[in-house]
Amino acid sequence: MPIYNFKCKECEHFQDELFLSWMNTEKRQAAANEEMTCNRCKAQSWLSVLSVPNLDSTSQTHRLDKHGYLSQALGRYVSSRKEEERIMAKRGFVCEADMPAHFWEDKSAAIQEKNNEQDAAVKRYTDVIDRGGSKEEAVEALAPTQEILSGKTDKLWSE
Repeated sequence: MPIYNFKCKECEHFQDELFLSWMNTEKRQAAANEEMTCNRCKAQSWLSVLSVPNLDSTSQTHRLDKHGYLSQALGRYVSSRKEEERIMAKRGFVCEADMPAHFWEDKSAAIQEKNNEQDAAVKRYTDVIDRGGSKEEAVEALAPTQEILSGKTDKLWSE
């Protein structure tokens, strides 16, 4: 049976308490309206949403066999998941589920901003060349001396 999340129409809170067959949509919706009460606002108006099971980032990386657990993250066998977590924590790795809510969006935005700055610098270089300037003038436009001395150029072009 699939797991159904039910979204409250009033406060948009999600609940996934009800496990019903998905054969009869009307029956499922009727059961949700009759039996479920929102834990947050106590309303009884629901929309059902089909969802996949909630898996964390490490749920599919463990394989148990005669050698123990195969940790794909570590690339070797460990005696248990607890040992893998201990080793990962010691190395400074953080479970994806423990990261801040917008971690990937913020990281992607920072990368995009850096790419835009690099593109702008390259455009300054090509504009000088296109206008007939020398390569020395183009390099100065690409990375002005003040930016080189301040370290901004190093940050812009480093990984």
